[in-house]
Amino acid sequence: MTQLGAGAAIARQTIDLYLSMSHEEASPVPVDDLVRGRVALSVRRHEPVGVVTAITPYNAALIMGFQKLIPALMAGNSVILRPSPLTPISSLIFGAAADAAGLPPGVLSVVVESGIAGAELLTSDPSVDMVSFTGSTLAGRKILAQAAPTVKRVSLELGGKSAQIYLPDAVHRAVGGAFVAVASTAGQACVAATRLLVPQDKKAEVLDAVSAMYQQIKVGPPSDETAMMGPVISAA
Repeated sequence: MTQLGAGAAIARQTIDLYLSMSHEEASPVPVDDLVRGRVALSVRRHEPVGVVTAITPYNAALIMGFQKLIPALMAGNSVILRPSPLTPISSLIFGAAADAAGLPPGVLSVVVESGIAGAELLTSDPSVDMVSFTGSTLAGRKILAQAAPTVKRVSLELGGKSAQIYLPDAVHRAVGGAFVAVASTAGQACVAATRLLVPQDKKAEVLDAVSAMYQQIKVGPPSDETAMMGPVISAA
């Protein structure tokens, strides 16, 4: 009443309405379909969004592509896949395989470019209904701004690198965790938990052990089966 200026009668009716629902909590009928003991008709319709832009990062390019493409295609959407300019090959192969399997023309398109102009077009064009992006927080902010004028649906998976937290009885596992976080992808992944949180009294011990372990890591090209860590993907 104070905030909205609603009349006392309306306020009482609203309170009575919600009080009438509380005793029906165990009812198999959802609360939003049950009003004053009467079942109301509720219709929920699931339909495709339309055209979906899927923008994937360079790390785990194939898996990220699948995570975005498969659900969208199965739901009946058309998808424009825009892989990172650094890792386009797996997306192109998947596009060719989809074409060979008989996917109708235009249902899946793969856009490969060396810059970002195409990505900006795909996040702002009115013909696109939804954008799904995995990558940096900075890029995610830009995509939100580009999609806002046309009120697109936007799904963002941003940032990462959460810390590994080791309690006193698990400190001995910190070295192995540090190795996996860095060596598996040269630290280039959102799941690469490159920060360690350990008890203060174990800090020096863990630092020495992790430092010694890092000195033993052999860096080399992917073709070297004895290499424990490959190169970073670009000078940037």
